[in-house]
Amino acid sequence: MATEIEKINKQQKKLAARKHQTKPKSTQKRFKKIILSLLLGIFLIGLGFVVLIFSFDYRIQNETEQTLNNELSSKNYTTLKQQTDPHTFHYLKKQNTVDLSLSTDNQGSGDLAYYPLKINGKDDFGLKAKFNNIFFPNAKLQKVWYQKD
Repeated sequence: MATEIEKINKQQKKLAARKHQTKPKSTQKRFKKIILSLLLGIFLIGLGFVVLIFSFDYRIQNETEQTLNNELSSKNYTTLKQQTDPHTFHYLKKQNTVDLSLSTDNQGSGDLAYYPLKINGKDDFGLKAKFNNIFFPNAKLQKVWYQKD
C-alpha cells in the first residue's frame, strides 16, 4: 500500500513539474511570436521603402507621360508651348499620344530630375521635372527640349 501511495505521489509530482514547465514555455513561445512579428513588420516596411526608392524613375516617367498625354488630348497647347522648345512643341503637336522612355536614371540633384529620353521611339530629347520627395514624387513637368548633337 505504501508503494502505491509513493507511485501516486510521484505521478502528482511529475504532473506538477510539467505544469510548471509549460508556463515558461508558453511565455517563451509568446515572446518568440512577438519578436518574429516585429521582425517581419520591420522587414516588410523596409521592403516597401526599397520598392519606392527603386521605382522612382518609373513613376517620374509615368507621371510626366500622363501630363503630356492629357495636354495633347485636351489640346492645351499654351501649357505645352510653355513647357517645350519650338522643335519639341511642333513634334508633340503632331502626335496623338506620347510614349516616353527614359534613356538613363535621374541626372539631377535636389528636387529636380533631369533625364535624356525617347519620345515615341525618337531619341535626342531631354526632360526636366520637379518632385516633392523620393518616396512620393508627384512630379511636375518643367521642361521638355530637343537635344541637338
